[in-house]
Amino acid sequence: MDWLMTNLIDPLTTVIYNYVLCVLLVGAGLWFTIRSRGLQFRLFTRMIKVVTQPSTSHHLVCAVCEVCMSVVYCLCQVFGIAAHLGN
Repeated sequence: MDWLMTNLIDPLTTVIYNYVLCVLLVGAGLWFTIRSRGLQFRLFTRMIKVVTQPSTSHHLVCAVCEVCMSVVYCLCQVFGIAAHLGN
């Protein structure tokens, strides 16, 4: 069992976690950026405004939740998915 762990599994996990995972993460990030036309950059100022403004609603929705809902709504518009957030 130790031989298998030392000679097969350890080098395999090193390759997967050091190279394959990094390439997949960077590739997925670039793909989503291109596919959503840079949504995370276009909505950055809106995110700052939503997070810093005080909540005027009587609902218990925090600013971070409002940002998440607006990003999900915009992503649904970009990818053509029907989204029904709120009323």
